[in-house]
Amino acid sequence: MKIVRILFVSIAVAVLALAAGIKFNPSSLVLLSRDVKARSPFCSAWKASLDGHIKLRQYAVAEQLAKVSHLVKREAGLMLWSTPNGDYWVPNGDDNILPLLLAQEDRNIYGTGEWGVQSGDTVLDVGAYIGTWTRWALAHGAKQVIAIEPSPASVECLKRNLAAEVAAGKVIIYPKGIWDSEGSLTLFANSQSGVGNSFVEHNDVADKINSIPVTTIDKMSAELGLARVDFIKADVKGATERLMRGGSTVIRRDHPRIAVSTEEPSDDAGAIAKLAVALLPTYRMQCGPCLLDGKEIYTDVLMFR
Repeated sequence: MKIVRILFVSIAVAVLALAAGIKFNPSSLVLLSRDVKARSPFCSAWKASLDGHIKLRQYAVAEQLAKVSHLVKREAGLMLWSTPNGDYWVPNGDDNILPLLLAQEDRNIYGTGEWGVQSGDTVLDVGAYIGTWTRWALAHGAKQVIAIEPSPASVECLKRNLAAEVAAGKVIIYPKGIWDSEGSLTLFANSQSGVGNSFVEHNDVADKINSIPVTTIDKMSAELGLARVDFIKADVKGATERLMRGGSTVIRRDHPRIAVSTEEPSDDAGAIAKLAVALLPTYRMQCGPCLLDGKEIYTDVLMFR
């Protein structure tokens, strides 16, 4: 009888501990689900349960930023928003994305310290969108940022948001997409559906923007006369491997630190890591948080140096 009571108390304590853990971090539920699968070789259900608080905090920060931000005006298909992190022009309909981007920067999504932007760096912001991370890189010591963006509406926002930095020579706006060859492609404008603009990822509600020029990092670097590239940040929605192949000369020449978003289903984190090491065997890799999206666990960001 005593053994039964001890067993009962032990089970009760375990249940209470589990309930408390789930209340503190709902992502720990991933440990109880058989349906959740990892689409990254660097993630497990255990790591996703530990990292879940990162996404929760990001949402909380984004919600708070949204509450204290306000629309200033609309003009030519754009909106000017005032936020605690500065004023930003965004394309019409994209206002919900702005607090999320600022919240990602709040958690230093693309790395800090020896993995991040260093003082005096020449930085490529591939998929610059409206320039939030370009500003972040400058604030953290970058000497110059090449803001690379294919969407015409986003390029217009970049010109407005970074006018002072462009005039000072700190920013170059490069209005093309990055690929593994030179040419033109259809850009799928998915921002209002939460996917993000992409040459690869799209859905039924995406708007098609035809004949968007694309080039490679190698060709762009030569065109702009960049002596070296120190850091590459890329959020290219499924085109990361193409970006790296098209930048192989720069990568081998300069050994830049690289941080790439791998949140989309077409971003194969394992293949990206293998390609990076194939291009430069001395690369070391660091995996960002493992986050849960529906029933899939994905690697948020991969970093190389």
